Amino acid sequence: MEHSVRIVKDGRPRIAFRGKTPAGPATVGKSAVIRWQAQDDYGLGKIWLVYTVTAPGQTEAPKEHRIELRGAEGLLSDENSYTWEPAKDFPDLQPGQQIGYYLETSDLKPDEKGERVARSPVRGISILSNDEYLQWYRRELAESNDRVKSVLLSEAGASEQIKKLLKEKGGDRP
Repeated sequence: MEHSVRIVKDGRPRIAFRGKTPAGPATVGKSAVIRWQAQDDYGLGKIWLVYTVTAPGQTEAPKEHRIELRGAEGLLSDENSYTWEPAKDFPDLQPGQQIGYYLETSDLKPDEKGERVARSPVRGISILSNDEYLQWYRRELAESNDRVKSVLLSEAGASEQIKKLLKEKGGDRP
């Protein structure tokens, strides 16, 4: 009887946002539901939300802030969510500032260079005043309504053409 052992090189951990990621304009009181999925073949370390806040015209590098989302130590995969209220974590948040954020995790297998870290893509939120946000929202709603109206008119025109063709062919089915 033969036995074999297959040795597989340890892979890097992976972490990604899941679903629609909060990004774009928001007000100071915005809360954001952040969903993620993380995997590692050896075992995940902690999962962090890492964010920076920059002000208009800021020239120095922004300080990174970290929030531990989950101690997923040892799990091979993790899928979860976190409701984040940036103003609670950054009380000086105000209109005009930008928030950049990403997710980070590591694996539990140390190598010669230390822990192996994975990061999600960076997402951004622009903080607007309530009035600026309402103006933005109204523009978005008007554009959306225009697109729906355009599709409706196109469908109505197509329907009329089909009815004409049916009548020309001797049918009177609507």
